[in-house]
Amino acid sequence: MNYCIEELSQLSGSAAGIYTIRIEGEDKTEFSKFIENHKEQYKDEIKDIVARLKIMGKEEGAREHYFKDKEGCAG
Repeated sequence: MNYCIEELSQLSGSAAGIYTIRIEGEDKTEFSKFIENHKEQYKDEIKDIVARLKIMGKEEGAREHYFKDKEGCAG
């Protein structure tokens, strides 16, 4: 599977760049698909996610407290 990394310019700013991926051959990014798939059922949560990403990009940067360390598994 090939993909490209794209900056979300509406969320990025001087504090951090916010990125998503687009799978080759698809029109929408994974971020756009996530928003579209969940906006009706999780409207408030989606607004919160977008607001936090905007704060990260434009004001605070990608601070450690935004991430869960040592969770999940690599690739």
